[in-house]
Amino acid sequence: INPFGTIQDNTRNYAFYNKCRQLFGSDMSSLDLGCSGGGLVFEFALNGHLAIGVEGSDRSRRMGRANWRTIPDNLFTCDITKPFALKDKNNGQPHRFDVISCWEVFEHIPESGLAQLFENVKAHLKDDGVFIGSISKITEDPLHVTLLDNDGWTEIFRRNGFAMTVG
Repeated sequence: INPFGTIQDNTRNYAFYNKCRQLFGSDMSSLDLGCSGGGLVFEFALNGHLAIGVEGSDRSRRMGRANWRTIPDNLFTCDITKPFALKDKNNGQPHRFDVISCWEVFEHIPESGLAQLFENVKAHLKDDGVFIGSISKITEDPLHVTLLDNDGWTEIFRRNGFAMTVG
């Protein structure tokens, strides 16, 4: 609806990729929720890993913007507040990832949609996997619809089966 982030952002972070590779090895897989231009997905895929990105807006896909042109088979659009399944092409089973990232996305989700977002993470995260991300505290942004303090976010994470570390 308001694709500002997907039009502007395409972050690649080699340091993050490298740390994930150190933790999970060469067979690591990653899922980036709210992937914007797909830069982080590109970083993982470039280094030979299964990497998938999901974005709520189809603007970058339609424009062929950023990495949507270079790795179209790795990037998808969907509403992460609704049930979805990413399935293994070889056996049709839901794919589970070592790393699921969600950078600067939570605050854009209405509080009523957060429980399903967490269910989607649980459905796609390996038992020994890591779910990592960030939440913007900027209150003046009209696209930030869920604005909570650290205690509020910690409670939402706890209620949905996750521990939140503030740092």
